[in-house]
Amino acid sequence: MFKGARKDDLKQIASELNLEVNEKNTLWDIIELIKNSEPYKENSESVKEIADLVIEERKRHEQSEVEIEKLKLELEVAKAHAEIKNTSCEGESQDSLETLIKSVRTLTVKLLTKQENWGFFFSSLERAFSTKNVPEKYKAEILLNLLGERASNVITYIKDDDLSDYLKVKDIVLREFQPTPSSCLENFRKATRNHNETYIMFASRLTTNFDYYLKLRDVSDFESLKQLIVSDKLRQTLDRETASFISVRESDKWFRPDELGKEVDLYYTSRGKTTPENYAGHKNSNVRNVSNVFLSDVKSIKKRHHKTLHFHKTDEWHQPVSAERNKQENRASGDSQNRGWLADAVNAPSRGGEHSLNVNAPDFVQGSSLTFMSNNCNKQHSVLLSTAVCYLIDESGKQVCLHCLLDAGSQMSFLKRDCVEMLGLKKEKTNILVSGLNDSSIPIKSQVTAIITNENKSYVQSLNFLVVPKITAGLTPSNKFDVSIGDFSNIKLADEKFNVPERVDMLLGVEVFYELLRPGQISLPNSNLLLQNTVFGFIVSGGIPRENENVIHCGFLNQEINLDQTLKQFWEIENVESDIPKSRESILCEEHFQNNHSRDKSGRYIIKMPLKENPDCLGKSRHIALKKLNSLWNRFVKDPELLTLYSNFMHEYLELGHMYEIKEIEEKSGSYYIPHLGVFRPESKTSPP
Repeated sequence: MFKGARKDDLKQIASELNLEVNEKNTLWDIIELIKNSEPYKENSESVKEIADLVIEERKRHEQSEVEIEKLKLELEVAKAHAEIKNTSCEGESQDSLETLIKSVRTLTVKLLTKQENWGFFFSSLERAFSTKNVPEKYKAEILLNLLGERASNVITYIKDDDLSDYLKVKDIVLREFQPTPSSCLENFRKATRNHNETYIMFASRLTTNFDYYLKLRDVSDFESLKQLIVSDKLRQTLDRETASFISVRESDKWFRPDELGKEVDLYYTSRGKTTPENYAGHKNSNVRNVSNVFLSDVKSIKKRHHKTLHFHKTDEWHQPVSAERNKQENRASGDSQNRGWLADAVNAPSRGGEHSLNVNAPDFVQGSSLTFMSNNCNKQHSVLLSTAVCYLIDESGKQVCLHCLLDAGSQMSFLKRDCVEMLGLKKEKTNILVSGLNDSSIPIKSQVTAIITNENKSYVQSLNFLVVPKITAGLTPSNKFDVSIGDFSNIKLADEKFNVPERVDMLLGVEVFYELLRPGQISLPNSNLLLQNTVFGFIVSGGIPRENENVIHCGFLNQEINLDQTLKQFWEIENVESDIPKSRESILCEEHFQNNHSRDKSGRYIIKMPLKENPDCLGKSRHIALKKLNSLWNRFVKDPELLTLYSNFMHEYLELGHMYEIKEIEEKSGSYYIPHLGVFRPESKTSPP
């Protein structure tokens, strides 16, 4: 009954039946409201007639609007024909509008779905305009004709007076359909040659697309082109979040390289982020970011110092080597060789597989030799980590002195938990996984924002710190050493007690490390120590004497956000389990199924037809069935063949016992008359006539 009805139609039907409809009601709600109304129950046929009238009236109204629009278009076309005719009468040799459209369409490339083709499209279109000498007043109309279905979007935004202005129409088309400069560049990089396209055509298309990109970027000279190439290269190194931020900041313009670098640095500083680094060795690793790399008690690293760990690989790493032989080789190689990596001290056989056997070698004695393992070595020097005394501002605004470790290899800064409590800083929740060597992980649950200064407050900076129980496993340095080799009386040191073991309260990473450096570097004679000037004073680093130990302390931390674990915790916290309430009708259907279903021999389910408790909902079906039957007899009068087929079919059903004749015509309560319709389709191949 409501086939083809819209929500407005149903509202009008409900209004005719004096029913109130809420704006929030859905289409199905309004249908149920009408079916459950008193007028519908009393006379559903009348309601159906009302519905048919409303739907028919709406369709007639829409048809009239279409006819009006068609007339308008015909008038516009007639007007254009009249103008062309008047122009030709004045002696101007111009083609008709239809001919111009066909000619321009032939000379213009087909408008494909790819966004990169808009520049190519307009270039060929304007070349066709020039070749055919198209009058200015026809250009806009030809453009709209070539756009096809896309023209509807353009007409929505343009005024009637501007429909004949080609430049305004073109501007709206580009604003509506043209890609952003970044997507245009990406399409240019990913462009591939079509299977039916020659390389000359491909080169022409690439040239046109790149010219279009330069036009979007407003680049017209070599200097601007050079800066654009550098800026695009910088954008390729940005992560998605940063690139989106820069795109918003750029708007219609683009940042020059120095401007782009400044914007990115400011963004990282304001978000507490650090500049991501690309490590070739970690390209396929599951570890996302390296957060901290610091070395302690490692033999001098001046020879091959690098921010990542490099151990010289040897095939005989576990090969026993005589300690006496090792000592002699070290003495022969000189002091510079002694400062090499641990692996360089191992004089291993060649890797070519030709191992010579020394029959005169002394017997192996357990106490006089060392087996070089990953955690066993004989060290004569260790590395002093740079420390400084810096100040943090507590909750009352006072400077509090802390012992700080400076680490250029750490991507994040850390602060001890007891220092946070002492300063009274407000902790913020976070969820960062700090991973170490051998895949050991520590979750970080909080971070703080604090202001760091030097003693005279000439340097002030706000930083984000991850809160950890401790920075290093022990004291730094691990043992006190003699500093009489150097004269520090006239030097302002960042840490006056750099040679005395102390606990580390804070670690400053690369985010702020290079901001702390100042011009000035001092190398102490007869020593491996190096002094570097900073905002706190001169920091001391380099090789220092050390007693033999059997353990190399290597701390390797990385910040890793475990997305799966974070999502799991989020859903566990936010998920509120609640039972979905069942309607009364759903409960009745479920009970009916449990009480009345069975299975036949073939395994198919059999269930009784569920009926509602109140039979009044069936309505006056006898009247509708009689009306359908009378309509069917009218068809039989016009088609005797159909009557014969129908009679034979009904007699067959009687003989088969599918139905029986009712002798007494008596309408009982709760009965339902099913209307039927005779259908004869001799042309049907999938169903019987």
